Amino acid sequence: MKRLLLFLMFSSVICLAHAQSVTHYVKLGATGDGSGLSWANASTDLQSTISNANSGDSVFVAGGLYLAPLNGSFSMKNGVKIYGSFRGTEASLSERTMSAGDTSILKGNGSSVIQNNSNGLDTSAVLDGFKITGGSSNLGGGIYNNYSSPIFANLMISGNTANGEFGGGMNNYMSSPILTNVIISGNNAGFGGGMIINASSPILKNVLICGNTATYGGGGMEILESPLTFTNVTISGNSAAYGGGIYHVGTSLVLNNSIIWGNKGNNDGNEMYIGIPLSSPSSITLNYSLLRNRIGQNDIFNEAGT
Repeated sequence: MKRLLLFLMFSSVICLAHAQSVTHYVKLGATGDGSGLSWANASTDLQSTISNANSGDSVFVAGGLYLAPLNGSFSMKNGVKIYGSFRGTEASLSERTMSAGDTSILKGNGSSVIQNNSNGLDTSAVLDGFKITGGSSNLGGGIYNNYSSPIFANLMISGNTANGEFGGGMNNYMSSPILTNVIISGNNAGFGGGMIINASSPILKNVLICGNTATYGGGGMEILESPLTFTNVTISGNSAAYGGGIYHVGTSLVLNNSIIWGNKGNNDGNEMYIGIPLSSPSSITLNYSLLRNRIGQNDIFNEAGT
């Protein structure tokens, strides 16, 4: 009996040790042993550190420019929280100030900057505190989510292109990420200059979408058959041929404390272009929100004519 109790106690200690989360550290130019277990011994390989982390672990990334692999992308991992823009001396996340000089920049290198392609991400996966730029891909220049729904927070997504195709800043297909405190600016695409949302239900809160362009539909974003709720979202200064702010087809869009104003639809729909849905009809609900609709100014265009 004593042997059994000792065995059970020993087994419990081992299980607790395995369950303990670990913080991994990444810093460009680090000169330690590269184990990534402290700032002094930080790894210089961001993707390898993410891939080798276990569920429940965190990755702290110091400021600097991190280039994606040639014609490849960074990829998140379920259960792993990736935090950027550290000075490289902080002992905890609460010490991070995200000063301008400490920005962690993830830059594309011939593909999407971040690609989460059917990797089963849920809200246990977090990307927080980065600038996403320089991405170039037909499907999501900045970030591509396919059947993946992580959390994105404190991001700047800027200067990405979808090569005349879908989602300059972000492309979501069958994915419902949560975006909080995110700026999507200066991206371009054929459809969805800032973002394209297709058969997805992302949650947007405290998001600014501005200065994006699309050749065809949705300068700010294109929404296809996706029920959405926006809270404290501003869509302004975007342009496209159809729907300078939003190109919207099908299902519901609820705006809470949000603004769609000052966009340009070069052909139709400065603020919003409402297309004929494939299934359920489009509906727009405004709660303490502003959607510019000047008489005779083509601010909202509805293909159905209603």
